Amino acid sequence: MIAKTTDTVDIAALIEAAEARATCKMGMAKARKSFLVRLAPEDAAALGVFGDHLSLCVEARPGTVDLVYAAADGTVDGGYREISSEPSEPELQALAVSHARRNPIGAALELLRIDLEHRATFAEVYAEEAGLYDGERLCAAHERLPDQFTFRDPSGGRTRYTYTGPHSYDVHEWDDRAEAWVGTGSAHIDDDTTVIEFVESRED
Repeated sequence: MIAKTTDTVDIAALIEAAEARATCKMGMAKARKSFLVRLAPEDAAALGVFGDHLSLCVEARPGTVDLVYAAADGTVDGGYREISSEPSEPELQALAVSHARRNPIGAALELLRIDLEHRATFAEVYAEEAGLYDGERLCAAHERLPDQFTFRDPSGGRTRYTYTGPHSYDVHEWDDRAEAWVGTGSAHIDDDTTVIEFVESRED
């Protein structure tokens, strides 16, 4: 069961409040595993999510704690798309797990803050470089198209393609005014299409 949404939109304030209540966090984690956190508009835009909230989940397993946050996304089964980004460095991973055992909600928010900063840095580069992206990775010309990718055209437009079956992709375009992905239909693309073939077809 998801608890009521918090009434703050400031990530830093959420982290500070979570730290202040660290002594009761483990009890809270036992009482609720999932909850919602509202996002400031700029944070939602940086994460590329629909709406203004994320679903945060704390999942305890023997020897570790999984910290998962997901964004509402009507294009995927279940209506939510996981966007968790665990630290890759062993030291940060160990610190995150230690933090999570004492204060799981604060740890989840801290990982969210790290991810927001990372995505904000990437967005500056992404805005300047056209191409086809698998998440944050610029795909090489010879690669086959991934199941979900974003095409950035030279004029700055962004189009997201999501594989739905043989030769078929759902298509969403980013609307700067609405700050959201807007569905525009579907596209027929051969399953063995490479990045360069796709880009050249867009230029025709």
